[in-house]
Amino acid sequence: MPEGYYSQFSLIRIETMLHIVNCPKTPTISEYLARNAKLLLFCVLALSTQVGKAAETDVDRWYSTDQVEKGSELFRQHCLICHGDQAQSIVANWREPLNDGSFPAPPLNGSAHAWHHSLESLMLIIDIGGTYSGGKMPAFESLLNEADKEQLIAWFQNFWSDDIYQQWQDAK
Repeated sequence: MPEGYYSQFSLIRIETMLHIVNCPKTPTISEYLARNAKLLLFCVLALSTQVGKAAETDVDRWYSTDQVEKGSELFRQHCLICHGDQAQSIVANWREPLNDGSFPAPPLNGSAHAWHHSLESLMLIIDIGGTYSGGKMPAFESLLNEADKEQLIAWFQNFWSDDIYQQWQDAK
């Protein structure tokens, strides 16, 4: 091999070694937390003030703060896995069928079509599930009583803007 000749593999190894030497050390979790403690504390406090808190609104809503709080826990138990932790859905395009031909769970946070349904319709959908319309939502009639269903609906309606909520009210 001529002097100064390096194989492609040797050059890649040298570049990798130089990169490792020149890269800053990846921080441990404790170092990361220590450096970002104020930011993390702010985020935790900001989120904790919103959990179970009804949206501040000028529109008179049918549900209470207590119903929203109870609905939050029920939603976590029964709905979060398909509808997302903030009722936003877990897929980017809920209108597109999945590989098996069924439709994913839509957002319930006011960004989709849930607000087009009356309270009675929403209660019925929870009872019978979504398989009738091409979805996979199971029926919850035997698992949830009327108060539970109202609490679930109160929780996701809590995310609706005043404008969306008012349109829902006006359509009744």
